[in-house]
Amino acid sequence: MREIVRRDHQSRAICFESFIKLIKDFKKVNFIIKLHPSEDHQFYQKSISEKLSVSDRERVRIIVQEYIWDILNASDLELKRSCTTGIGSWILGKPTIEMKLNPNEWYYSEEHASGSDIAESYDSLANIIKYYLGGGEIKKEQQKTRMHFIKKWCYRVDGKATHRMVEHLNSLLNKKGKKNRKKINQTIKNRIIYYCLQIGDHWLHDAKVYGLKNLLQNGYIDKFGEKINTLIKKTFINGN
Repeated sequence: MREIVRRDHQSRAICFESFIKLIKDFKKVNFIIKLHPSEDHQFYQKSISEKLSVSDRERVRIIVQEYIWDILNASDLELKRSCTTGIGSWILGKPTIEMKLNPNEWYYSEEHASGSDIAESYDSLANIIKYYLGGGEIKKEQQKTRMHFIKKWCYRVDGKATHRMVEHLNSLLNKKGKKNRKKINQTIKNRIIYYCLQIGDHWLHDAKVYGLKNLLQNGYIDKFGEKINTLIKKTFINGN
């Protein structure tokens, strides 16, 4: 487990160093870093503050809370590292780049990566970005690969995937001798936790992730002190 963590931290460092270089090299491009809500964003904030000039920092934002579909819709191109957000970009017809910059990468799915252009060096990454920002189109073979992946893993794009997943899990439990089960049983403790989170709109989770001060001020603040909702104009990579 320690080795996995070490290699993942190594990949994060390598990819983010390349990201910093991209910001410096692509002066007319705006960037957004979309973090997982529970991820520690201090690493990214510190790197941006220390390694970028004031003018370069104006073209990059760290987003924590905003819903991913809003960001994808406003993006021209997504850079990712085996992230399922890439599937959302495929559904929207957006180009994606798999950042396989660490030769010792462990967090990698060849099947998933096949729907993206794969960058194994900084020069490769920069050239792919130039291709798409210059009007390049997604290759037809890659589009077929994406559709095959979506059909296999998502079945169909109709907004009911979660419902189907729960029903399937429930049927698996029923096959293990639990007859006539129409709903997945929950303990009283789990039900209480669920309803408390539902009523409080996950208030405890948000307080932990964004900080009690920001929550009380009704501001999910990005790391440059501006409210997130004012930032969603240009995202991941936008060359306009």
